[in-house]
Amino acid sequence: MEIDEIIDRTYEGDVQAFSELVSRYRDMAFGYALTLVPREQTAEDVVQEAMVLAYQNLDHLRQPRAFGAWLKGIIRNQSYRALRAEPTTVSLDALDLPNDETDPTAHFDGLGQVREAIDALDTGSREIVLLHYERGLSQQEIAQKLSLSVGAVNMRLHSARSRLKRRLTFMTEITHSIDNPGRIQEVDGRYITMQFAPNATPPIFTKLSGQAGDTLCVVQHLSAGRVAAISSRPGSIWTPGQEVRDSGNHYSDAIDPQAIGQIVEAKAVARSGSPLVSGIKSIDMFAPLTQSGTLGIFAEWGLGVLVLLPELIHSLDKPNNRQSILAFVPPVENEQHWKDLNAEITLGSINVSIAYIPVADPIKLSFNDSVSNLDARIVLGRHLAEQAIWPCIDPLVCRSKRLDSSTESADHNDLVKQIGTLIRSYYSLQFSMGDADRHTLTPDELQTIQRARKAVRYLSQPFFVAEPYTNRPGVFVDPEDARKTFADILSGVHDGTHRDAFYMTGGTPVAKE
Repeated sequence: MEIDEIIDRTYEGDVQAFSELVSRYRDMAFGYALTLVPREQTAEDVVQEAMVLAYQNLDHLRQPRAFGAWLKGIIRNQSYRALRAEPTTVSLDALDLPNDETDPTAHFDGLGQVREAIDALDTGSREIVLLHYERGLSQQEIAQKLSLSVGAVNMRLHSARSRLKRRLTFMTEITHSIDNPGRIQEVDGRYITMQFAPNATPPIFTKLSGQAGDTLCVVQHLSAGRVAAISSRPGSIWTPGQEVRDSGNHYSDAIDPQAIGQIVEAKAVARSGSPLVSGIKSIDMFAPLTQSGTLGIFAEWGLGVLVLLPELIHSLDKPNNRQSILAFVPPVENEQHWKDLNAEITLGSINVSIAYIPVADPIKLSFNDSVSNLDARIVLGRHLAEQAIWPCIDPLVCRSKRLDSSTESADHNDLVKQIGTLIRSYYSLQFSMGDADRHTLTPDELQTIQRARKAVRYLSQPFFVAEPYTNRPGVFVDPEDARKTFADILSGVHDGTHRDAFYMTGGTPVAKE
Protein backbone atom coordinates (compact mmCIF):
# COMPACT_ATOMS: atom_id res chain seq x y z
CA MET A 1 0.00 0.00 0.00
CA GLU A 2 1.44 3.39 -1.01
CA ILE A 3 1.92 6.06 1.66
CA ASP A 4 -0.66 8.35 0.04
CA GLU A 5 -3.35 5.68 0.41
CA ILE A 6 -2.32 4.87 3.98
CA ILE A 7 -2.54 8.54 4.97
CA ASP A 8 -5.93 8.96 3.29
CA ARG A 9 -7.37 5.86 4.95
CA THR A 10 -5.95 6.85 8.33
CA TYR A 11 -7.48 10.31 7.99
CA GLU A 12 -10.83 8.62 7.31
CA GLY A 13 -10.54 6.69 10.58
CA ASP A 14 -9.21 3.33 9.32
CA VAL A 15 -7.52 1.81 12.39
CA GLN A 16 -5.68 -0.83 10.37
CA ALA A 17 -4.21 1.85 8.12
CA PHE A 18 -2.97 3.74 11.18
CA SER A 19 -1.40 0.51 12.50
CA GLU A 20 0.41 0.13 9.17
CA LEU A 21 1.59 3.74 9.42
CA VAL A 22 2.97 3.14 12.91
CA SER A 23 4.63 -0.09 11.79
CA ARG A 24 6.39 1.62 8.87
CA TYR A 25 7.76 4.55 10.83
CA ARG A 26 8.27 3.18 14.36
CA ASP A 27 11.93 2.18 13.89
CA MET A 28 12.85 5.44 12.18
CA ALA A 29 10.98 7.42 14.84
CA PHE A 30 12.61 5.55 17.71
CA GLY A 31 16.09 5.93 16.18
CA TYR A 32 15.56 9.65 15.67
CA ALA A 33 14.21 10.12 19.21
CA LEU A 34 17.35 8.42 20.54
CA THR A 35 19.44 11.17 18.94
CA LEU A 36 17.53 13.73 20.98
CA VAL A 37 16.98 12.11 24.40
CA PRO A 38 19.50 10.15 26.51
CA ARG A 39 17.41 7.11 27.52
CA GLU A 40 15.67 4.40 25.54
CA GLN A 41 12.56 4.46 27.72
CA THR A 42 12.25 8.22 27.24
CA ALA A 43 12.64 7.75 23.49
CA GLU A 44 9.89 5.10 23.51
CA ASP A 45 7.57 7.47 25.41
CA VAL A 46 8.36 10.29 22.98
CA VAL A 47 7.54 8.10 19.98
CA GLN A 48 4.21 6.97 21.44
CA GLU A 49 3.21 10.56 22.18
CA ALA A 50 4.37 11.72 18.74
CA MET A 51 2.33 9.02 16.97
CA VAL A 52 -0.80 10.04 18.85
CA LEU A 53 -0.23 13.70 18.03
CA ALA A 54 0.41 12.84 14.38
CA TYR A 55 -2.91 10.97 14.24
CA GLN A 56 -4.76 13.85 15.88
CA ASN A 57 -3.24 16.46 13.57
CA LEU A 58 -3.17 14.53 10.31
CA ASP A 59 -5.32 17.18 8.63
CA HIS A 60 -2.34 19.58 8.93
CA LEU A 61 -0.17 17.38 6.69
CA ARG A 62 -0.08 18.90 3.20
CA GLN A 63 1.92 16.25 1.35
CA PRO A 64 1.50 12.58 2.35
CA ARG A 65 5.00 11.71 1.11
CA ALA A 66 6.43 14.24 3.55
CA PHE A 67 4.95 12.34 6.52
CA GLY A 68 8.37 11.15 7.72
CA ALA A 69 9.84 14.65 7.88
CA TRP A 70 6.63 16.00 9.42
CA LEU A 71 6.70 13.26 12.08
CA LYS A 72 10.30 14.16 12.87
CA GLY A 73 9.22 17.71 13.67
CA ILE A 74 6.67 16.37 16.15
CA ILE A 75 9.30 14.07 17.67
CA ARG A 76 11.69 17.00 18.09
CA ASN A 77 9.09 19.03 19.99
CA GLN A 78 8.15 16.10 22.23
CA SER A 79 11.82 15.31 22.87
CA TYR A 80 12.57 18.86 23.99
CA ARG A 81 9.63 18.71 26.38
CA ALA A 82 10.89 15.41 27.77
CA LEU A 83 14.40 16.82 28.24
CA ARG A 84 13.09 19.68 30.31
CA ALA A 85 11.36 17.20 32.57
CA GLU A 86 14.30 14.94 33.49
CA PRO A 87 17.92 15.30 34.70
CA THR A 88 20.61 14.67 32.15
CA THR A 89 23.94 14.69 34.00
CA VAL A 90 25.75 11.34 33.75
CA SER A 91 29.18 9.94 34.50
CA LEU A 92 31.87 8.58 32.20
CA ASP A 93 30.82 5.09 33.29
CA ALA A 94 27.48 5.63 31.54
CA LEU A 95 29.14 5.36 28.13
CA ASP A 96 27.68 2.34 26.36
CA LEU A 97 30.98 0.59 25.76
CA PRO A 98 31.13 -2.72 23.88
CA ASN A 99 30.68 -5.70 26.12
CA ASP A 100 30.31 -9.45 25.98
CA GLU A 101 29.90 -12.36 28.34
CA THR A 102 33.55 -12.22 29.44
CA ASP A 103 35.37 -9.48 31.32
CA PRO A 104 35.68 -6.60 28.82
CA THR A 105 38.86 -5.33 30.47
CA ALA A 106 40.56 -8.50 29.28
CA HIS A 107 40.20 -7.27 25.69
CA PHE A 108 40.94 -3.58 25.82
CA ASP A 109 42.84 -1.23 28.05
CA GLY A 110 39.80 0.34 29.74
CA LEU A 111 40.14 4.11 30.03
CA GLY A 112 43.26 4.09 27.87
CA GLN A 113 41.29 2.92 24.86
CA VAL A 114 38.37 5.16 25.78
CA ARG A 115 40.78 8.12 25.79
CA GLU A 116 42.21 7.05 22.43
CA ALA A 117 38.71 6.84 20.97
CA ILE A 118 37.73 10.25 22.37
CA ASP A 119 40.91 11.85 21.01
CA ALA A 120 39.99 10.56 17.54
CA LEU A 121 36.71 12.52 17.53
CA ASP A 122 36.47 15.85 15.72
CA THR A 123 37.13 18.91 17.87
CA GLY A 124 33.48 19.90 18.32
CA SER A 125 32.31 16.41 19.29
CA ARG A 126 35.27 15.84 21.60
CA GLU A 127 34.59 19.07 23.46
CA ILE A 128 30.94 18.17 24.05
CA VAL A 129 31.79 14.63 25.19
CA LEU A 130 34.36 15.88 27.72
CA LEU A 131 32.07 18.61 29.04
CA HIS A 132 29.23 16.14 29.49
CA TYR A 133 30.95 12.99 30.71
CA GLU A 134 34.01 14.36 32.53
CA ARG A 135 32.80 17.67 33.90
CA GLY A 136 29.22 16.52 34.36
CA LEU A 137 27.59 19.46 32.57
CA SER A 138 24.00 18.97 31.43
CA GLN A 139 22.97 19.48 27.82
CA GLN A 140 21.43 22.81 28.76
CA GLU A 141 24.66 24.00 30.39
CA ILE A 142 26.74 22.88 27.40
CA ALA A 143 24.34 24.62 25.03
CA GLN A 144 24.72 27.86 26.97
CA LYS A 145 28.52 27.53 27.21
CA LEU A 146 28.98 26.82 23.48
CA SER A 147 26.15 29.04 22.19
CA LEU A 148 24.31 26.08 20.66
CA SER A 149 20.73 24.89 20.88
CA VAL A 150 19.97 22.05 23.28
CA GLY A 151 18.82 19.97 20.33
CA ALA A 152 22.15 20.46 18.54
CA VAL A 153 24.06 19.44 21.67
CA ASN A 154 21.90 16.35 22.10
CA MET A 155 22.32 15.22 18.50
CA ARG A 156 26.08 15.80 18.53
CA LEU A 157 26.39 13.99 21.83
CA HIS A 158 24.46 10.99 20.52
CA SER A 159 26.47 10.97 17.30
CA ALA A 160 29.77 11.10 19.21
CA ARG A 161 28.59 8.37 21.56
CA SER A 162 27.72 6.12 18.61
CA ARG A 163 31.12 6.74 17.02
CA LEU A 164 32.88 5.97 20.31
CA LYS A 165 30.98 2.72 20.60
CA ARG A 166 31.86 1.71 17.03
CA ARG A 167 35.55 2.54 17.55
CA LEU A 168 35.75 0.62 20.84
CA THR A 169 33.86 -2.27 19.27
CA PHE A 170 36.42 -2.24 16.47
CA MET A 171 39.27 -2.44 19.00
CA THR A 172 37.59 -5.32 20.81
CA GLU A 173 36.72 -7.27 17.66
CA ILE A 174 40.29 -7.02 16.37
CA THR A 175 41.53 -8.65 19.55
CA HIS A 176 38.84 -11.35 19.52
CA SER A 177 38.96 -12.24 15.84
CA ILE A 178 42.72 -12.86 15.81
CA ASP A 179 42.21 -15.65 18.34
CA ASN A 180 38.98 -16.98 16.81
CA PRO A 181 39.23 -18.34 13.27
CA GLY A 182 36.24 -18.42 10.97
CA ARG A 183 34.99 -21.04 8.55
CA ILE A 184 33.89 -20.65 4.96
CA GLN A 185 30.19 -21.23 4.33
CA GLU A 186 29.64 -20.50 0.64
CA VAL A 187 31.88 -19.96 -2.36
CA ASP A 188 30.67 -18.08 -5.45
CA GLY A 189 33.78 -17.69 -7.57
CA ARG A 190 35.92 -15.21 -5.66
CA TYR A 191 32.99 -13.90 -3.59
CA ILE A 192 33.07 -15.90 -0.35
CA THR A 193 30.93 -15.87 2.80
CA MET A 194 32.20 -17.13 6.13
CA GLN A 195 31.19 -17.32 9.78
CA PHE A 196 33.17 -16.08 12.78
CA ALA A 197 32.15 -15.91 16.42
CA PRO A 198 29.59 -13.09 16.88
CA ASN A 199 31.98 -11.14 19.12
CA ALA A 200 34.86 -11.61 16.67
CA THR A 201 33.48 -10.14 13.45
CA PRO A 202 36.42 -8.92 11.35
CA PRO A 203 36.03 -5.22 10.46
CA ILE A 204 35.56 -4.03 6.88
CA PHE A 205 38.82 -4.12 4.84
CA THR A 206 40.38 -6.70 7.17
CA LYS A 207 42.92 -9.03 5.54
CA LEU A 208 42.03 -12.68 6.11
CA SER A 209 44.43 -15.55 5.43
CA GLY A 210 43.77 -19.09 4.32
CA GLN A 211 45.96 -21.99 3.29
CA ALA A 212 49.18 -21.53 1.33
CA GLY A 213 49.27 -17.80 2.05
CA ASP A 214 46.11 -16.98 0.08
CA THR A 215 44.33 -13.87 1.34
CA LEU A 216 40.90 -12.28 1.25
CA CYS A 217 39.49 -8.79 1.90
CA VAL A 218 36.39 -8.37 4.08
CA VAL A 219 33.94 -6.22 2.11
CA GLN A 220 30.61 -6.69 3.88
CA HIS A 221 29.03 -7.58 7.22
CA LEU A 222 26.02 -9.85 6.67
CA SER A 223 24.99 -10.61 10.26
CA ALA A 224 26.60 -11.20 13.66
CA GLY A 225 29.93 -12.85 12.88
CA ARG A 226 29.01 -13.54 9.25
CA VAL A 227 30.97 -11.63 6.61
CA ALA A 228 31.54 -11.57 2.86
CA ALA A 229 35.05 -11.32 1.46
CA ILE A 230 36.81 -11.24 -1.91
CA SER A 231 39.71 -13.53 -2.72
CA SER A 232 42.83 -11.67 -3.77
CA ARG A 233 43.98 -14.20 -6.39
CA PRO A 234 42.01 -15.66 -9.32
CA GLY A 235 43.52 -19.13 -8.94
CA SER A 236 42.98 -19.58 -5.21
CA ILE A 237 40.88 -22.57 -4.16
CA TRP A 238 38.37 -22.07 -1.36
CA THR A 239 35.97 -24.72 -0.06
CA PRO A 240 33.10 -24.71 2.47
CA GLY A 241 34.32 -25.64 5.93
CA GLN A 242 37.83 -24.33 5.28
CA GLU A 243 39.36 -22.35 8.13
CA VAL A 244 40.29 -18.68 7.64
CA ARG A 245 42.10 -16.45 10.09
CA ASP A 246 42.05 -12.74 10.76
CA SER A 247 45.52 -11.29 10.22
CA GLY A 248 44.79 -8.33 12.48
CA ASN A 249 45.85 -6.03 9.63
CA HIS A 250 44.12 -4.07 6.90
CA TYR A 251 43.93 -5.11 3.26
CA SER A 252 45.85 -2.49 1.30
CA ASP A 253 45.59 -3.70 -2.32
CA ALA A 254 43.05 -2.87 -5.01
CA ILE A 255 40.58 -5.56 -6.11
CA ASP A 256 41.05 -6.55 -9.75
CA PRO A 257 38.32 -6.19 -12.43
CA GLN A 258 37.58 -9.94 -12.64
CA ALA A 259 36.67 -10.13 -8.96
CA ILE A 260 34.59 -6.96 -9.25
CA GLY A 261 32.53 -8.55 -12.00
CA GLN A 262 31.90 -11.60 -9.84
CA ILE A 263 30.76 -9.62 -6.81
CA VAL A 264 28.38 -7.56 -8.94
CA GLU A 265 26.91 -10.81 -10.26
CA ALA A 266 26.68 -12.22 -6.74
CA LYS A 267 24.83 -9.13 -5.46
CA ALA A 268 22.41 -8.94 -8.40
CA VAL A 269 18.91 -10.17 -7.55
CA ALA A 270 15.58 -10.44 -9.34
CA ARG A 271 14.38 -6.91 -9.97
CA SER A 272 10.75 -5.85 -9.69
CA GLY A 273 11.09 -3.13 -12.32
CA SER A 274 9.21 -0.65 -10.18
CA PRO A 275 10.84 2.66 -9.18
CA LEU A 276 12.41 3.14 -5.76
CA VAL A 277 12.32 6.76 -4.58
CA SER A 278 15.24 7.90 -2.42
CA GLY A 279 14.08 11.43 -1.68
CA ILE A 280 17.57 12.62 -2.73
CA LYS A 281 16.87 14.79 -5.75
CA SER A 282 20.19 14.31 -7.56
CA ILE A 283 19.70 10.52 -7.40
CA ASP A 284 15.99 10.43 -8.28
CA MET A 285 16.62 12.84 -11.13
CA PHE A 286 19.86 11.60 -12.71
CA ALA A 287 20.22 8.00 -11.47
CA PRO A 288 16.72 6.76 -10.51
CA LEU A 289 16.74 3.52 -8.55
CA THR A 290 14.91 0.28 -9.26
CA GLN A 291 13.24 -1.74 -6.54
CA SER A 292 15.46 -4.74 -5.61
CA GLY A 293 18.17 -3.34 -7.87
CA THR A 294 21.90 -2.77 -7.47
CA LEU A 295 23.36 0.73 -7.05
CA GLY A 296 27.04 1.45 -7.61
CA ILE A 297 28.61 4.44 -5.84
CA PHE A 298 32.04 5.48 -7.11
CA ALA A 299 33.91 7.72 -4.69
CA GLU A 300 37.24 8.81 -3.30
CA TRP A 301 37.52 9.22 0.45
CA GLY A 302 36.70 12.73 1.62
CA LEU A 303 33.86 13.28 -0.87
CA GLY A 304 31.06 12.44 1.53
CA VAL A 305 30.40 8.78 0.74
CA LEU A 306 30.26 7.99 4.48
CA VAL A 307 27.49 10.57 4.83
CA LEU A 308 25.61 9.60 1.68
CA LEU A 309 25.39 5.92 2.64
CA PRO A 310 23.67 6.38 6.03
CA GLU A 311 21.32 8.90 4.40
CA LEU A 312 20.36 6.24 1.86
CA ILE A 313 19.78 3.78 4.72
CA HIS A 314 17.60 6.39 6.43
CA SER A 315 15.60 6.90 3.26
CA LEU A 316 15.35 3.38 1.86
CA ASP A 317 15.23 1.12 4.92
CA LYS A 318 11.48 0.58 4.92
CA PRO A 319 9.27 -2.53 4.70
CA ASN A 320 9.13 -4.05 1.21
CA ASN A 321 12.11 -1.98 0.01
CA ARG A 322 15.22 -3.79 -1.22
CA GLN A 323 18.47 -2.38 -2.59
CA SER A 324 22.05 -3.62 -2.87
CA ILE A 325 24.71 -0.93 -2.76
CA LEU A 326 28.30 -1.42 -3.89
CA ALA A 327 30.61 1.37 -2.76
CA PHE A 328 33.72 1.47 -4.96
CA VAL A 329 36.40 3.32 -2.98
CA PRO A 330 40.24 3.60 -2.84
CA PRO A 331 42.15 1.02 -0.74
CA VAL A 332 42.88 1.76 2.90
CA GLU A 333 46.12 3.72 3.23
CA ASN A 334 47.34 2.69 6.68
CA GLU A 335 46.27 1.28 10.03
CA GLN A 336 45.05 4.64 11.37
CA HIS A 337 42.97 5.22 8.24
CA TRP A 338 41.53 1.72 8.70
CA LYS A 339 40.52 2.46 12.30
CA ASP A 340 39.04 5.83 11.40
CA LEU A 341 36.97 4.38 8.55
CA ASN A 342 35.57 1.57 10.66
CA ALA A 343 34.47 4.10 13.25
CA GLU A 344 32.39 5.83 10.57
CA ILE A 345 31.35 3.09 8.15
CA THR A 346 27.67 2.26 7.70
CA LEU A 347 27.20 -1.50 7.60
CA GLY A 348 23.79 -1.63 5.94
CA SER A 349 20.46 -2.93 7.20
CA ILE A 350 17.96 -5.73 6.66
CA ASN A 351 16.57 -4.09 3.52
CA VAL A 352 19.64 -2.25 2.23
CA SER A 353 22.93 -4.12 1.93
CA ILE A 354 26.26 -2.32 1.54
CA ALA A 355 29.55 -3.79 0.32
CA TYR A 356 32.78 -1.77 0.19
CA ILE A 357 35.07 -2.62 -2.74
CA PRO A 358 38.62 -1.17 -2.72
CA VAL A 359 39.68 -0.27 -6.27
CA ALA A 360 42.58 1.64 -7.78
CA ASP A 361 40.79 4.66 -9.22
CA PRO A 362 37.06 4.61 -8.42
CA ILE A 363 36.07 7.88 -10.10
CA LYS A 364 37.99 7.29 -13.32
CA LEU A 365 35.38 7.15 -16.09
CA SER A 366 36.96 4.20 -17.87
CA PHE A 367 36.70 2.13 -14.69
CA ASN A 368 33.18 3.36 -14.05
CA ASP A 369 32.09 2.25 -17.51
CA SER A 370 33.79 -1.14 -17.13
CA VAL A 371 31.54 -2.20 -14.24
CA SER A 372 28.48 -3.76 -15.84
CA ASN A 373 25.16 -5.09 -14.52
CA LEU A 374 24.49 -2.15 -12.22
CA ASP A 375 20.95 -0.80 -12.29
CA ALA A 376 22.14 2.68 -11.36
CA ARG A 377 25.50 4.31 -10.79
CA ILE A 378 26.52 7.60 -9.23
CA VAL A 379 29.93 9.23 -9.13
CA LEU A 380 30.97 11.75 -6.49
CA GLY A 381 32.81 14.67 -8.09
CA ARG A 382 35.61 16.55 -6.38
CA HIS A 383 34.88 19.68 -8.44
CA LEU A 384 31.42 19.81 -6.83
CA ALA A 385 32.78 19.17 -3.34
CA GLU A 386 35.14 22.11 -3.83
CA GLN A 387 32.04 24.27 -4.39
CA ALA A 388 30.45 22.85 -1.19
CA ILE A 389 27.76 21.09 -3.25
CA TRP A 390 26.70 18.24 -0.95
CA PRO A 391 26.03 15.54 -1.89
CA CYS A 392 28.61 16.06 -4.63
CA ILE A 393 26.85 13.71 -7.07
CA ASP A 394 27.98 14.54 -10.61
CA PRO A 395 24.89 14.57 -12.86
CA LEU A 396 26.98 14.36 -16.04
CA VAL A 397 28.31 10.88 -15.27
CA CYS A 398 25.36 9.37 -13.40
CA ARG A 399 23.55 6.59 -15.21
CA SER A 400 20.49 4.43 -14.71
CA LYS A 401 18.92 1.59 -16.64
CA ARG A 402 15.60 3.32 -16.01
CA LEU A 403 16.81 6.21 -18.17
CA ASP A 404 18.67 4.07 -20.70
CA SER A 405 15.61 1.88 -21.32
CA SER A 406 13.16 4.81 -21.27
CA THR A 407 11.39 3.29 -18.27
CA GLU A 408 11.10 6.79 -16.90
CA SER A 409 8.80 9.20 -18.71
CA ALA A 410 9.91 10.91 -21.91
CA ASP A 411 9.65 14.24 -20.11
CA HIS A 412 12.03 13.04 -17.40
CA ASN A 413 14.54 11.74 -19.95
CA ASP A 414 14.39 14.95 -21.97
CA LEU A 415 14.84 17.05 -18.86
CA VAL A 416 17.92 15.07 -17.79
CA LYS A 417 19.47 15.60 -21.23
CA GLN A 418 18.67 19.32 -21.22
CA ILE A 419 20.15 19.84 -17.75
CA GLY A 420 23.25 17.94 -18.85
CA THR A 421 23.58 20.13 -21.94
CA LEU A 422 23.16 23.28 -19.84
CA ILE A 423 25.86 22.28 -17.34
CA ARG A 424 28.28 21.14 -20.05
CA SER A 425 27.86 24.45 -21.85
CA TYR A 426 28.54 26.25 -18.59
CA TYR A 427 31.75 24.27 -18.00
CA SER A 428 32.83 24.95 -21.59
CA LEU A 429 32.28 28.68 -21.09
CA GLN A 430 34.24 28.56 -17.84
CA PHE A 431 37.15 27.01 -19.72
CA SER A 432 37.08 29.59 -22.50
CA MET A 433 36.80 32.43 -19.99
CA GLY A 434 40.12 31.29 -18.59
CA ASP A 435 41.90 32.00 -21.88
CA ALA A 436 44.15 35.02 -22.16
CA ASP A 437 41.74 36.94 -24.39
CA ARG A 438 38.77 36.30 -22.04
CA HIS A 439 36.21 36.76 -24.78
CA THR A 440 33.15 38.90 -24.09
CA LEU A 441 30.04 36.94 -23.14
CA THR A 442 26.96 37.24 -25.32
CA PRO A 443 23.56 37.66 -23.65
CA ASP A 444 22.76 34.01 -24.39
CA GLU A 445 26.05 32.84 -22.86
CA LEU A 446 25.45 34.97 -19.79
CA GLN A 447 21.98 33.45 -19.46
CA THR A 448 23.43 29.95 -19.76
CA ILE A 449 25.92 30.64 -16.96
CA GLN A 450 23.29 32.11 -14.65
CA ARG A 451 20.85 29.24 -15.16
CA ALA A 452 23.54 26.57 -14.89
CA ARG A 453 24.82 28.00 -11.62
CA LYS A 454 21.32 27.72 -10.21
CA ALA A 455 20.97 24.14 -11.47
CA VAL A 456 24.31 23.15 -9.92
CA ARG A 457 23.44 24.73 -6.57
CA TYR A 458 20.07 22.99 -6.67
CA LEU A 459 21.91 19.65 -6.66
CA SER A 460 22.72 20.27 -2.98
CA GLN A 461 20.38 19.01 -0.27
CA PRO A 462 20.33 18.97 3.55
CA PHE A 463 20.62 15.42 4.91
CA PHE A 464 18.83 14.06 7.97
CA VAL A 465 21.97 12.29 9.19
CA ALA A 466 23.97 15.53 8.94
CA GLU A 467 21.62 17.56 11.13
CA PRO A 468 23.90 17.31 14.23
CA TYR A 469 26.72 18.97 12.30
CA THR A 470 24.97 21.45 10.02
CA ASN A 471 21.97 22.51 12.13
CA ARG A 472 19.97 22.25 8.90
CA PRO A 473 16.89 20.01 9.09
CA GLY A 474 17.07 17.16 6.60
CA VAL A 475 14.57 17.15 3.74
CA PHE A 476 12.92 14.49 1.60
CA VAL A 477 12.38 15.82 -1.92
CA ASP A 478 9.51 14.51 -3.99
CA PRO A 479 10.83 13.71 -7.49
CA GLU A 480 7.97 15.67 -9.05
CA ASP A 481 9.03 18.79 -7.15
CA ALA A 482 12.64 18.32 -8.24
CA ARG A 483 11.65 17.87 -11.89
CA LYS A 484 9.48 20.98 -11.79
CA THR A 485 12.23 23.15 -10.31
CA PHE A 486 14.84 21.93 -12.80
CA ALA A 487 12.35 22.55 -15.65
CA ASP A 488 11.59 26.02 -14.31
CA ILE A 489 15.31 26.84 -14.18
CA LEU A 490 15.66 25.79 -17.82
CA SER A 491 12.62 27.73 -19.01
CA GLY A 492 13.61 30.96 -17.27
CA VAL A 493 10.90 31.00 -14.61
CA HIS A 494 13.61 31.59 -11.99
CA ASP A 495 15.73 34.04 -13.96
CA GLY A 496 14.88 36.71 -11.41
CA THR A 497 15.66 34.47 -8.41
CA HIS A 498 19.11 34.73 -6.81
CA ARG A 499 21.15 31.53 -7.11
CA ASP A 500 21.57 31.31 -3.32
CA ALA A 501 17.86 30.47 -3.10
CA PHE A 502 18.67 27.10 -4.70
CA TYR A 503 21.40 26.11 -2.26
CA MET A 504 20.68 23.45 0.38
CA THR A 505 16.96 23.56 -0.19
CA GLY A 506 14.23 21.00 -0.72
CA GLY A 507 11.80 20.81 -3.61
CA THR A 508 11.44 24.53 -4.27
CA PRO A 509 13.95 27.39 -4.00
CA VAL A 510 13.87 29.42 -0.81
CA ALA A 511 14.84 33.08 -0.89
CA LYS A 512 17.65 33.80 1.59
CA GLU A 513 17.38 36.81 3.83
